[in-house]
Amino acid sequence: MYGNNELGNIKNMKELINEVFKEMEKLKYDVSRIRNAAEQTKFEKQIARIIDRLASLLTAKAIQEALDSDKPEQQSSDVIKLMPVKMENDLVA
Repeated sequence: MYGNNELGNIKNMKELINEVFKEMEKLKYDVSRIRNAAEQTKFEKQIARIIDRLASLLTAKAIQEALDSDKPEQQSSDVIKLMPVKMENDLVA
């Protein structure tokens, strides 16, 4: 099902996803250090950046798994269902 290169890519993505979760875990302890509105804004931007990175990695992993799958039609359908926003077909006029 998976070639060595594909498994490596998926393994790397899983490691990156785990790193993002560790970053999120560290943020729990940073909350107590917020003293003013500027620090709150900075913290919120940091959270947004981490969430965007996580969403990108999860999407990339799902797409890679779909491409490597023996059943690409089912996998692509599953990937589309996981998307946070409705996908539109740009080819339809």
